[in-house]
Amino acid sequence: MRNFTISKYNLKCYLKQNKGRYLCFAFCVLVGVVVGLVIVASSDAYLGLITSDNKVLYSIINGTVKSSELFWRKFMNFIVPVVLIFLLSLNYYLGLLSHLVIGYQSALFVMSVSSIISIYGISGVLNFIFLSLPINSIYILILIHYSVVCLSRAREALHRKQIGFKVFDDEFLMHTSACVMLVLILVFAATIVYPLFIKNAIFIIF
Repeated sequence: MRNFTISKYNLKCYLKQNKGRYLCFAFCVLVGVVVGLVIVASSDAYLGLITSDNKVLYSIINGTVKSSELFWRKFMNFIVPVVLIFLLSLNYYLGLLSHLVIGYQSALFVMSVSSIISIYGISGVLNFIFLSLPINSIYILILIHYSVVCLSRAREALHRKQIGFKVFDDEFLMHTSACVMLVLILVFAATIVYPLFIKNAIFIIF
């Protein structure tokens, strides 16, 4: 395996080379948001998305679930799409389905947020502004980046007719490790750091 170093030049070349893929995934996010809004406007079925997993702040503040339990539950929810994108990209043509994964995650986010706001009102709006929006925006960006990385590798593998080409390459492993680490940090922030901060703030106020 060759060593991979990050430089301004490498980053600029990488973004220029994959600009089209990033734009395609950005379009999928937009389509997912529109589909989510259409579903929300046409039916109340999306309200069924409210589960204990969606109520991160409420669950911890009310003491109805342990932080560690919620952490691992959310981590599994967040890491499954990452694993799915990797598995799909083992074949280039199946890897194209990662566009659907991104679109689905965007639509699901819109419906989940809408259900929380519909049920909890102003509290749901605050949850959206201070937690759901920043966490999920970063998460979707991570998924987009990893999808582009996986598709780029899958295309090279297709040309070389080697399904596992560069899977264990330093560059690919670095991107994969970084994505998993960022997901861990996001989940930790969403389920432990931020909710505990809010809980302590409420305690101080009252």
